Amino acid sequence: MPNCSVRSSVSSLAAAWLLLLAASLAHGDMTPFGADPLFDTSEYALGSHTLNVVFLQDNQLRDPVNNTHPVTPGGSIVHWTSAELASRSQRAIDAATFWTTESVSRHHPAARLDVRVNFVNDGNPITVTDIGGEGSSIGYGDALAFIDPDYAMFSDVNAVRHFNNDTREQLGTHWASTVFIKPYNGRASAFINGPYVNAYEDDSTWTHAHEYGHTFGARDEYGSATTSTRSGYLYEFNTNAVNLPDGSPNPDSIPAIMRTRDVYTVADGTIGQIGWRDTANDTIPDILDTFPTLTIDTSHSNSSLGLASVDLSSIVTPLVSPDPNEDDYTINTIESAQYRLNQGLWQSLSPNDGQFGDYSELFSLELAQLPFGSHDIELRVFNSVDNFSVESFQFNSQFASPDFDADGQIDCADVNALVAEIVGGTNGPIYDMDGNGNVDDADLQQWLQVAGAANLPSGNAYLMGDANLDGSVDGEDFLAWNDHKFTTSPAWCDGDFDANGEINGEDFLVWNANKFTSSDAFASDVTAIPEPNLSFVCGFIALLVHGRSRKSFAKFEIGSIAPSGW
Repeated sequence: MPNCSVRSSVSSLAAAWLLLLAASLAHGDMTPFGADPLFDTSEYALGSHTLNVVFLQDNQLRDPVNNTHPVTPGGSIVHWTSAELASRSQRAIDAATFWTTESVSRHHPAARLDVRVNFVNDGNPITVTDIGGEGSSIGYGDALAFIDPDYAMFSDVNAVRHFNNDTREQLGTHWASTVFIKPYNGRASAFINGPYVNAYEDDSTWTHAHEYGHTFGARDEYGSATTSTRSGYLYEFNTNAVNLPDGSPNPDSIPAIMRTRDVYTVADGTIGQIGWRDTANDTIPDILDTFPTLTIDTSHSNSSLGLASVDLSSIVTPLVSPDPNEDDYTINTIESAQYRLNQGLWQSLSPNDGQFGDYSELFSLELAQLPFGSHDIELRVFNSVDNFSVESFQFNSQFASPDFDADGQIDCADVNALVAEIVGGTNGPIYDMDGNGNVDDADLQQWLQVAGAANLPSGNAYLMGDANLDGSVDGEDFLAWNDHKFTTSPAWCDGDFDANGEINGEDFLVWNANKFTSSDAFASDVTAIPEPNLSFVCGFIALLVHGRSRKSFAKFEIGSIAPSGW
């Protein structure tokens, strides 16, 4: 059945708590994970529960003495009075409050039963053709068809199932059931775990509370009830029944809500049948005392870049019902997640959709430029009752941090140290940027890339010849080279661009090949130096050569110094 609207069915009371509910719900439909939308609408007394209350009446003539049976003309028409509607509405509220209060005193906030009474048709009676006699469901489908004509296509019981599911979805609760109240005296009854309760004008608050117990899975404990009967999601025995399996009296049976009129004690048998068993005595009922199931994928990690990448999927885990005819479902949701690196502080982790509160959540985590070596990465995910599961993996990074002196700055001190290491040839592991065991020019190129990504607005690599690491190869870099030319100085920022320990013509050629360019693709702020003429170049070369042996300057060819345009 399509999502039928529940026109005119939400009372002003329900509308009020709908406003409060909107702020707390992550997503609209709270149908428990794994539950059948139509047949699993009231499976245990945990979580939020919409109790639809429908007052019925008809125009059938009834026996003046026994109003429960239609008779021939001469009887009376039984309708609700305003005073009766008010007092019977209060009985329904008080009965719901009993169960809610009992749960609040026992359970974790995310597990507590919260019965919310929804007076259908704003609590006004719905008049149908016939409401039948005691125990009859005649008229239930007609009443729901008054709310929405689409319900007329179903039998009475199935119409109620659809109505329960629709109100559950529209009012944002985990469960829903309906109580039909007729305006004459009768013997109340209910289906175990729903979908509805038959109630009457003379039913007390206790009677309503007793019948709601059936809706949550509890069995009667009086009369012919025996301790061999099993019920509920936990498939619990009816241990407080008055009779043992052989028919003899049960010596352990006590007065309780499912056995004795006007007694509001909840017996242990009932506690198990409605899903309140708490073996650990930690306020988390066994049904919800489970842990999320986690799966991780680290296939996108890159050890050479020091990139630990993990995709984490999480899903709630239902407790498997021991009832062979029962499906498995839970109202737990995924509510928070964290990660930590190398036993450090836990850090918050947000789901990919930006919002917690689903039965499953996906997370993505990337930790970049992890230093060379082994790293322990842990992730944990909490469900709504604060139980958590942990997944961890070990990541072996082959990445050397560009901040060699660990001062928080990636600067000249670091690249100069790298150049000195290349010249020295000792292959220190912290300088092995590419993780191949050798410290060489490839590591210098890696440093320029990683440092540029960290320092420059563009995130591009530093260019060869950028002595002062400002993102541009310009006159200032030439001056740095010029100030140190023809010296033995294994330092990038002094102009040793080829990392051979000498600042000479080869380094000038590196600068010359990249002059007036920038790491930013559209840079326009490159500082230029005046265009020299040929006589300047020749004089400049002579100045460079003066006092230097040919051996030290053998590769500094004039033809390479002054290409056109310089």
